[in-house]
Amino acid sequence: MKVIVNKKQVEVETQTNIYQLLELLNVNPSHCAVAVGNKVIKKSQWSETQLKNDQEITIINATCGG
Repeated sequence: MKVIVNKKQVEVETQTNIYQLLELLNVNPSHCAVAVGNKVIKKSQWSETQLKNDQEITIINATCGG
């Protein structure tokens, strides 16, 4: 199945959750926030939030700087 991550199409297995998506994309889960559609998903819900075909996901990485 495919999902849209930060406006780019990504192929994932069916039954993929947010944690698995982050692992696939090599994103450190401790340094990001994730929204599915227009809703921010709490980290405590990432492992139980199953993705659906054509769903739009936004991943925001925390960065340091000045």
